[in-house]
Amino acid sequence: MKHTKNKLGETILAYLVLIVLSFLCLFFFYILLVNATRSHADLQKGFSWLPGNYFLENLKNVANDGSFPMFKGILNSLVMPTQVTAMGFLRLMTNIGLYDSLLPLIIPSIASPAVFYFMYSYLESSLPLSLVEAARIDGSGEFMTFNRIVLPIMKPAVAVQAIFTFVGSWNNYFVPALIIQSKDKMTVPILIATLRGADYMNFDMGKIYMMITVAIVPIIIVYLLLSKYIIAGITLGGVKE
Repeated sequence: MKHTKNKLGETILAYLVLIVLSFLCLFFFYILLVNATRSHADLQKGFSWLPGNYFLENLKNVANDGSFPMFKGILNSLVMPTQVTAMGFLRLMTNIGLYDSLLPLIIPSIASPAVFYFMYSYLESSLPLSLVEAARIDGSGEFMTFNRIVLPIMKPAVAVQAIFTFVGSWNNYFVPALIIQSKDKMTVPILIATLRGADYMNFDMGKIYMMITVAIVPIIIVYLLLSKYIIAGITLGGVKE
C-alpha cells in the first residue's frame, strides 16, 4: 500500500513538472502569436494576454512592404547551409566571383561530414549485417537491398538530420549576412534584422512579430511532416539476431 502511494506521488510530481516545462516552452510562442495580432501602437502600451485585431493587417504590411521581399526571402532560406568558417570562406567566394550569390549558401551543404558520421554511426549500431547478407543470398542486388532494407532502417536518422539541418539552415544569419548584399537574395533572418534596424519613425513592431511568426511556420511544417518517420522507422527496422 505504501509503495503504491509513493508511486502515485512520483507520477503526480512527474506530471506537474512536465506541465510546468510545457507551459514555459509554449508561453513565449503564445506571446509571439499574440503580439503578431497587435498594432505597433498597442505593443507600445505594454504586455497583453489577449490577441488584437491586426493579424491580417500586419500580414498585409509585411507581404506588401516594398523595402524587402518577404516571399523571396522565404524561398532563399529554403536553400541555406549551416554555418561555416567565415573569413577564409568569404575570401574564397569573393576571389572566384560568387560574392552576393546564393551558390555559396548551397554548395557547402551538399556534403556534410557531421551528417555522414551520424549516419555511419547509426547504421553501425542499428543495421544487422546478417540481414544484408541474407538479402544477397536470396539474389537481391545492392540497390534493391539498400532501398528495401537499409533505407527503412535509416528513416529515423534521416528524419532527425533533416529536421536539424533545415532548422539550422533556416535560422542561419551569419553566413548570408557576409555573402548577400542584394535585397532580392536576402534570407528570412536578414529580412527580420532589416526590419528591426529600421528608422525609429518607421519602426513597426507588429510587422516584426508577424515576420517572425511567418518564419516559424515552415519549421513547424517540416517537423510535423518528418517527425512521424522517427517513430515509424524504428518499428520497421526491428530484427532479432
